Amino acid sequence: MLNFSPLALSKPDISLLYTGSHTFYLVILSVVLPIFAFYAALKASQRATFSSSVTTQRLWIGVGGVCMGSGIWSMHFVGMLAFALPCATRFDLRITLFSMIPSILS
Repeated sequence: MLNFSPLALSKPDISLLYTGSHTFYLVILSVVLPIFAFYAALKASQRATFSSSVTTQRLWIGVGGVCMGSGIWSMHFVGMLAFALPCATRFDLRITLFSMIPSILS
């Protein structure tokens, strides 16, 4: 049987580790964005409460869900942009936009 305990118990070689840094203003932005998204979702739910037809209620609930989902997704994405590593990173626009769909649906 293989012994994997040295992988978990020994310290890694320090020359192999990446040291990252954060951009302070992007971190602040990643905190402020979901606050505004939550406010917009609350306003949409308030409109859904006072709407007269069921179709309008469902529309406002959908708008609130899109606000909340896109706010949570943007918080995560801006937080990832705030973290800089000493290696090249890039984002594919199609995959990035596709990753927004599960957040909005949830």
